Amino acid sequence: MLTTLMGAGVFSIGFFMLILGLMDLLGLGGLSFGLGERILLYVGGLFLCVLGYIMARRLPRSRVSEAESFPQSDLPAEPPADEGT
Repeated sequence: MLTTLMGAGVFSIGFFMLILGLMDLLGLGGLSFGLGERILLYVGGLFLCVLGYIMARRLPRSRVSEAESFPQSDLPAEPPADEGT
């Protein structure tokens, strides 16, 4: 749940950065960023959008059945039988 909320926040910040870069590119809002700042806005925005999407997506949880579970120790379940003493 916390990862989903944080991922949504990270995605939103990245999307806002992309919108700011697009507004500067189109000359809207009186923004005038330099080339380095514009590149940082686009690359950082894309990175944060992808990272936020990966964090926010909900994957189905895989369940481990009893048959597939790993043994808790390397010792055999039953001690070996004594042979012929």
